[in-house]
Amino acid sequence: MIIFLLLNTTIAMSQKYETQEYKVVDQINDVEIRFYPSAPMIKVSSNQSRNNNFGKLFRYIAGNNKSDQKIAMTTPVYMSDNNKTMEFVLPKKFLSNELPIPEDGNVETYISKPASSGSSESTSSSLAFPPLNNFV
Repeated sequence: MIIFLLLNTTIAMSQKYETQEYKVVDQINDVEIRFYPSAPMIKVSSNQSRNNNFGKLFRYIAGNNKSDQKIAMTTPVYMSDNNKTMEFVLPKKFLSNELPIPEDGNVETYISKPASSGSSESTSSSLAFPPLNNFV
C-alpha cells in the first residue's frame, strides 16, 4: 500500500506543466533576455500577502469561475509591484477561446500584449530577465 502511494505521489509530482512560449533574443552570462508573445493571463493585486494572491488565482483555475471550469496549472508565475501583484499564465488554448469569468471580483482576466520596438502599448511582462536557474 505504501509503495502504491509513493508511486502515485511521484507520478503526480512529475507531471509537466505547459510553459508560456518565448523567444530568447539575447543572452548575457547566465541571464536570458526573452520576448513573450501574447498570452491569456489572470492577475490579482492586493496589499495582503502573496499567499493570499496565490490562493485567489489558484481558486480560479480550480473552478471558482462562472463556468465552473478547471484549468491546468502553467508556468511561469509573474510577481510585480513589490510582490503585491501576482499573475498566472493560462493555457494557450484560451488565446482563441473565451476566458472563464472570475467569481472573485479581485481576479482579472486578460490577453497580454507583446512588446514591439517603439510601441507605447507594450506590457511590462513582455520582456523578462530571469536567472536561468531560478525560473518559477
